[in-house]
Amino acid sequence: MRVLGLDVGIASCGWAVLELETGAQVVAAGARCFDAPLVDKTGEPKSAQRRAARGQRRVIRRRRQRMNEIRAMLTTADILPDAKSDALAGALRRVLKSGAQSSPWTLRSVAHERLLTSDEFAVVLGHIARHRGFRSNSKRDAGANAVDETSKMKKAMEATREGLSKYSSFGDMIANDPKFIDRKRNRDKDYSHTPKRSDLEDETRALFRAQRRIGNAGATGELEAKFAKAAFWQRPLQDSEKMVGPCPFEPDQKRTSRRAPSFEMFRFLSRLTNLR
Repeated sequence: MRVLGLDVGIASCGWAVLELETGAQVVAAGARCFDAPLVDKTGEPKSAQRRAARGQRRVIRRRRQRMNEIRAMLTTADILPDAKSDALAGALRRVLKSGAQSSPWTLRSVAHERLLTSDEFAVVLGHIARHRGFRSNSKRDAGANAVDETSKMKKAMEATREGLSKYSSFGDMIANDPKFIDRKRNRDKDYSHTPKRSDLEDETRALFRAQRRIGNAGATGELEAKFAKAAFWQRPLQDSEKMVGPCPFEPDQKRTSRRAPSFEMFRFLSRLTNLR
């Protein structure tokens, strides 16, 4: 009886064939070396670049789908004249020509105090939907010593939120706080301008309440619910239940959970039986 053993590494594959009937004698052995799939200068895996590009394409595709839905929704509500890809840009150009506040940030600030026109209302909602903030699926808190990019983002967002209590919304803070006068967006490795999605959800609710109070006929509760669902919905984490395979001993049953007491006992007894 012969056994083939493999030792696969990132840049080599070692192998050996053993003859068990003659006392585990090595029949043949060798190694195959190849170039490691790493970037020469940085040493990071080449797959990381492909993964980052694939993730960016996914973000762009989902944003495009979201904005298509938002424009169609605003068109149905008679806030936009059509749902073309440049409809929101056209609304902003009409706002600029009218001589009103030119920045979407400024419009988001004054939306709590005065009646917005249909074009201004569309610009504000489109701006929030396009830049809808960050929501993490992680259940872990960013520890004091965490160094990954998500943890840095969470810490920067919490630091930014400390000044939010002085303003009516996140958009109001970005428009009027001296800290954000020079620029409104993040730079590389700087996440101080990233809002939490929950803050933008609060801003949206406050904006619709204010516009209804002032007399905006388009700021209906139905539109608010539809907009919130389209703008802030996020795909849930994939459930791993469907990945559970059948039990090798009971083919008509699924495998049990590793944390199940019955499996804990099974593992304990198996290790106890195999002790030498």
